[in-house]
Amino acid sequence: MLASLALAIAVVRSGRDAPAVVPVLDENHQAAVTIDVGPGIDGSTGLPRRPSAIVVPDGAVTAVIAAAGTADLQVRTTGSDWAVLAGHDQDGPDRPAVVEPGILVDPESIGEGPDLTDRVRARGVLLVEDVERLELAASTAVPLDDPLPVEVVFLGSADRDGGAGAESGPGAGEGLIEQVAGPSVAMVSTANLGQPAIQPRSAWTDRGWSSNSGCAGGPWYSDRIQAAIVHHTVTSNTYRQDQVPDLLRAIQFSHVDINGWCDVGYNFLVDRFGTIWEGRAGGADRAVIGGHAKGFNTGTFGIALLGQHQQGARPAAVEPGTASENAIAALARWKLGRHGVDPEGSTWVKNRSSSGVHRLQSGQWHLIPTVAGHRDVGVTSCPGSLAIDDVRAMGSRLVSEGLLNVSHRFDDWTPFDHGPGFVTVDARAAVSAAGSAVTTGFGRSGRQPSTANQTEPLAVAARRQPGGTVAGYTLFPDGFLSPFGGAPAIGLPAAGLGRPVDLALAGAGVGAWVVTAEAQVIGIAGAPSRPVQAVGVASTVVAAAIDGNGNGYLLDASGRLRAVGDAPGRRASGSNRPLDVALRPDGVSGWVLDARGTIHPFGGAPAVTIDAPTRWASDRRPVAIEAGPVGRGGWVMTDDGQLWPFGGQRLVLPLTTATRTSAVDVAVVNQTRTVAFARSADARYVTGVAGSFLGREPSADEVDYWNGWLTYRGGRKLVALDLARSPQWAGSRIDVLYQDVLGRPADGPGAAYWLQQNQQGVRLDAIATQFYGSPENVVRNGGRAGFVDSLYRELLGREADAQGRAFWIAQLRAGVPPDQVVSGFYASVESRQRRVRELYTELLGRTPGPSGLDYWVQRLGRIDDGELAAELAASDEFFRMTQR
Repeated sequence: MLASLALAIAVVRSGRDAPAVVPVLDENHQAAVTIDVGPGIDGSTGLPRRPSAIVVPDGAVTAVIAAAGTADLQVRTTGSDWAVLAGHDQDGPDRPAVVEPGILVDPESIGEGPDLTDRVRARGVLLVEDVERLELAASTAVPLDDPLPVEVVFLGSADRDGGAGAESGPGAGEGLIEQVAGPSVAMVSTANLGQPAIQPRSAWTDRGWSSNSGCAGGPWYSDRIQAAIVHHTVTSNTYRQDQVPDLLRAIQFSHVDINGWCDVGYNFLVDRFGTIWEGRAGGADRAVIGGHAKGFNTGTFGIALLGQHQQGARPAAVEPGTASENAIAALARWKLGRHGVDPEGSTWVKNRSSSGVHRLQSGQWHLIPTVAGHRDVGVTSCPGSLAIDDVRAMGSRLVSEGLLNVSHRFDDWTPFDHGPGFVTVDARAAVSAAGSAVTTGFGRSGRQPSTANQTEPLAVAARRQPGGTVAGYTLFPDGFLSPFGGAPAIGLPAAGLGRPVDLALAGAGVGAWVVTAEAQVIGIAGAPSRPVQAVGVASTVVAAAIDGNGNGYLLDASGRLRAVGDAPGRRASGSNRPLDVALRPDGVSGWVLDARGTIHPFGGAPAVTIDAPTRWASDRRPVAIEAGPVGRGGWVMTDDGQLWPFGGQRLVLPLTTATRTSAVDVAVVNQTRTVAFARSADARYVTGVAGSFLGREPSADEVDYWNGWLTYRGGRKLVALDLARSPQWAGSRIDVLYQDVLGRPADGPGAAYWLQQNQQGVRLDAIATQFYGSPENVVRNGGRAGFVDSLYRELLGREADAQGRAFWIAQLRAGVPPDQVVSGFYASVESRQRRVRELYTELLGRTPGPSGLDYWVQRLGRIDDGELAAELAASDEFFRMTQR
């Protein structure tokens, strides 16, 4: 089973009187023995029948037990009760299981492989020091003629008299975590969140990164930490402090030598004495991708409690002690604080594993707490029922102990190098950023509400400076504008100011507009005041959306829109308790957000709904809306600071950190696109595929928009399919139908109708059938014979043969509708071959080979031309073409 161990193996047959095997520890302080366990549980007593016995060799400190198959094991040591050692298939790297030797099914995943946990599963780690023998039995019935092979590896201490085995860390049971630099990492200079004492890997192991298959090039790193995931190791809680390094080495052995991983899966381990141990290699201060939560390792770090905390399970469970709780808090405070993560917040993570049983859907993004238990992402009880409440309360604890709204960025943090930037403000006037926004002086704005006077800000407005940083202002009820990011201080006119409700910045970089509840748009700092359209019945203004030229709309409490400046009059329908309004880039359309989270379009904006993978819960409240730069969607912010996309916009990572007090407003600043992003493989692909379908070079905003689809919505085919249904590509096909079939230009309403049908999923061949089979086309071709002749020419590219012509004319005479005749032509192999060749030439610049032609002809029998075009554009061949 463990082919890597060149050790003598003895086999013992099942039976209570089975002979004992006494392996000898080798120079690596380990030995292995294989036994056959059977035959299961006695149904009358619930206890194992005829267990297999193993004598523990002298010098052994721990035992690692592994078995093939799916049966759980029971084990006991001399004088102990039976304990269940179950598999842990929810642990592990993001890689899926191997389906064929050397072939992994998820090309997107990062990290080790192959993962062997589906074939050889580590069952458990036991302390066996001063134990005479082990007894093992299967927990489920196993036939007598089919015993269950089990391997037990005994490990001895590498240095029991000192070094790895010596007592280390804070005093046993004290629960005190010193805020000092650890042995392997440097002090953090921001936010006064010092690194706790961490025992380095050298304190317990001299093994480095594994040479297992798939491990070359590691360790691997995320660009940032988004969440902590807490585990328990399901090992005994009665270990001594000097036995901890031995337990850690045994866990590492089970992960590396049995499971086939590249290193121990957990980033950190915490013992019952409150000592923090560095786990996976790569640097305690870096965002190392672990192997602790299958599918969710990227962007998280794993903390494992060294013990068993699941009530009712065996070995006996206990509640985590104060010392270990304090250690987890100190570690989480440091790691989350370095990465600007709100410990009471939540974040988006993607399940990157495609194998096994999943609690959260594979390949999708899910919202989880930023301090989570393993059970939050996996089908498991981990970290145990006695620990999960402490994990659930950890975020609040960290807040109460000083990790408040994080107003810093860690030393090596960089914003996203493409996409929009976001600036939010909360009820305490804390300004936070997400996306590509970066500025100096983030945190509390110039004015802070006092304890005596809890005046909350009303709105935030920001712009990207020429140098790339973001600056702006928060607006308070008394009209005070508090600058951040280096924006100059500006004041309001003393006279004529009503009750401020919203704020907008002038596009020229000078001046701003303050909007009042009385429908005033007051210019300051050089910006002229703007006229507002009169309405029949006055109502209090609640929000505004005004572009850099001073044109836009005010939203009143009754849901009416009032045009500002040169904007045309618009109406929004159906809004219930309107909250906010967003303006699309065209300046004449947009969306109104109401208190239910419903989005109401106006001025021709598309109908949209929140399209995030997870809807917000009932305790979240929508507060603000912003439009994206492409105009197809945008983001809704809820009162906990979460930004929820609609209309296909990208997820926003990292999320804002203003979540403990109610978030008030959000501002979106213009796109950024660095040279590095423009040269990336994904950006080159998006540019190439968009250019092919749009017939022009896509804008930077469009490249980022579809790059968001590529990253967060499922890959290349969805991007290509969206472009294949665009007004440019699908619209051109519809225009051709008007010209070739009806002999006239497309009329606006008709073309818009058919394009909408296609965007809603009606196939292009179904639309073409309606055109070719229309009475207008039959009459235009002079009746049945001319109609059939035209189908041969247009759909098959040749003149009609006599036999076929006679058949189809007879069908029409027999009463078969013209559109059914057209369907027959479209479904023919000859028609499909012609369309495949045309799309190959258009997108790949070549004709298909015989096997390719046969494949796509068959495929075109199940999909339409648009989806075929999308699949060709999503192919590896097309992708490689865009990288030249």
